Amino acid sequence: MRILFAEDDRALRSTVSRGLREAGHAVEQAATGTSARELAASGAFDAIILDILLPGVDGLEVCRVLGNDAKTRDIPIILISSLNAPEQRVAGFAHGAVDYVCKPFDAYEVKARVRAH
Repeated sequence: MRILFAEDDRALRSTVSRGLREAGHAVEQAATGTSARELAASGAFDAIILDILLPGVDGLEVCRVLGNDAKTRDIPIILISSLNAPEQRVAGFAHGAVDYVCKPFDAYEVKARVRAH
């Protein structure tokens, strides 16, 4: 499975990417919303894990844009965020996410959610 992981925290991006690779996935990384959107535009991903609080374009906007593009609309997007109020999670789903993981999270949980989608 080819996964795009967009997270601005370098250490977290590295740790989660390593765990996904160990689970047999190919992982591309992005540190900003703009770079995530540009990478995702290829449509070559099986799943996208997207932080909401990204520099530049936020993850909700990236999610909305990808959901409106014929090349990317069928790629499942899992949002991760420290924003964990119910209305924030609902906003994530309203923007097209298929799942929402609250920080802090366990890497095993993320891998399980990727497998589920």
